[in-house]
Amino acid sequence: MTLRPSRSVPPMSFDVAVVGCGPAGWIAADALARAGLAVGLVAPAGHASWSHRLAAWVDELAPAGLRPCLAAELPAAAVRAPGVMRLVERPYGLLDGGAMRARLGARLAAAGARWIDARVRTARVTATEVRLETSRGTVRGRLVVDATGHRPVLVRRPGPGPTLFQVGYGMELELPPGAEAPSPELAELMDWRGAEAVPPSFLYALRTAPDRAFFEETVLLGRSPRGLEALRARLQARLAPFGPRAKRPLAIERCVLPLDPPMPDLDQPIVGFGAAASFVHPSTGYQVGHAVRKAPQLAETVATGLAAGLPPEVLAREAWRALWSPRDRRRRAFGRFGAALLARMDGAALGRFFADFFARPERAWRLVVDRRGGRRALFGAMLGLLVDLDARERRALWRAIRDEPAPLLEAFLGPWVPRLEPAPRAAPAAEGSSASLPAPPTGPRATSEARA
Repeated sequence: MTLRPSRSVPPMSFDVAVVGCGPAGWIAADALARAGLAVGLVAPAGHASWSHRLAAWVDELAPAGLRPCLAAELPAAAVRAPGVMRLVERPYGLLDGGAMRARLGARLAAAGARWIDARVRTARVTATEVRLETSRGTVRGRLVVDATGHRPVLVRRPGPGPTLFQVGYGMELELPPGAEAPSPELAELMDWRGAEAVPPSFLYALRTAPDRAFFEETVLLGRSPRGLEALRARLQARLAPFGPRAKRPLAIERCVLPLDPPMPDLDQPIVGFGAAASFVHPSTGYQVGHAVRKAPQLAETVATGLAAGLPPEVLAREAWRALWSPRDRRRRAFGRFGAALLARMDGAALGRFFADFFARPERAWRLVVDRRGGRRALFGAMLGLLVDLDARERRALWRAIRDEPAPLLEAFLGPWVPRLEPAPRAAPAAEGSSASLPAPPTGPRATSEARA
């Protein structure tokens, strides 16, 4: 049994309507259904194919029971720079999108969830519900969650568009008999050797099967969403030792990921989730683990609010604050500051930085990578930066503080710092009236949630 799309839409009403059927939408819907809520998934069935690879630290997937969905699990990862190999002893996994969809779909079907094969056009908020006007009729929910990705259909994210992008070009190859690299026991998380080009890029590689491997050349943080052809050429040059196999890939992947979208308006009556809620880590691009961690918090808050009879606008504000607490916003601000610093480094400096970063005690780097640290952890990370950087990199740090001080101030002082990311608040709907929200996609579209 699994969740299947339905094209017939008689008047339907749910506790929560989740818009979007990518990984974030399914993760949110699953958590909400497991909390005992009536859930409707609203999205065109044609958007349900997850063509890009998703990866995460294995322990991040356990709360959602997704470890059986791994296509590959490696006991450790490696970060390489010229003359340095840093072993990261934390299991790392590549998700099988089909298996993940099947597992979540079976749980959703068992919980009585429905999937409506329709495109959302507008949302109308009243005092008691949110009405979604779709290509197949009206769907009602006491709350609506928008999980439609980097160009959200309903969520408002006021402020300037993204300025930093992660761009990657990847290929899956059949390995020659006896190939030793990449190791079947090690995910090559970042290989900065040979990263002299501008913008600098690293090699990401891991076995997907005993005789197959995925390789990707990635610009970690670039000022432009372009450059895929240059990355293709760099990757083919790296893979020249594989001979003709490098010219006959089994699959090709192109990834363009905005890293610094504006924060959503936390007072709006539609709740975002995943990329639509700006979950992407500003320094690394990862987000699946964060979505898995946040989904139960969202579900608990919504279930409690519905039981208390909260109206949609109040319930949405409570949900937003569960997803973006002041501590969460400080962590994001610190990640934005880190991104501003890393974007100023060349390939050699980036290699040294990450080799030194992962040489620190695991608890220290995990607090930053997993977005779990408070002020004390952030302060420790800043001291670590000052100790680890050489003189030239330390000058880049001071320039980042001088030129872009707002993220660092917000990280340590809290999200009240003025003029960081203005979020004008829309006037609430009066009792018995309604407010209409058209679908407002803006900005560049990401083509992947890879390693998100």
